Amino acid sequence: MDPLSQIVSSLKPKHLRAVGLKAGGAWSLAFGPYEGIKFNAVTRGHCWLSMEGLAAPLRISAGDCFLLTQGTPFRLATHLEAPSADAASILGPLRGGATARLNEGDDFLLFGSRFILDGEHARFLLNSLPPLVHIKASDHDETLAWALQRLQRELGE
Repeated sequence: MDPLSQIVSSLKPKHLRAVGLKAGGAWSLAFGPYEGIKFNAVTRGHCWLSMEGLAAPLRISAGDCFLLTQGTPFRLATHLEAPSADAASILGPLRGGATARLNEGDDFLLFGSRFILDGEHARFLLNSLPPLVHIKASDHDETLAWALQRLQRELGE
């Protein structure tokens, strides 16, 4: 086993589920506290991410990925003045691999996954990461773009 595989294995990751969100028009979703790490990728459109600790909402565009690591509640919105719906009521009932629809249209597509890290070093890792890791589409190479396309395809299947 290579060193990276050993490190990941020692963290004892548990995948909870992956879901998608397809949306159109003006919308806003409020996400409550959570356990673990959330990974999200926007594959079409854009939205704003706001959460405690951010000086200003962050624009997330197609091809961008972001990790949320501290369980901090957050909001995703196409229009910051739109009233927020509870994300748990929209995404919570989904089975893993399903995609929720919000409003009419296909302006926006996101897929996300949540992981729990259970190993003895997991708390150290989580505490050393910033609450938000934003990876812009322009900052990654075609390997990550390929991986995101594969993940989106698997979610769709």
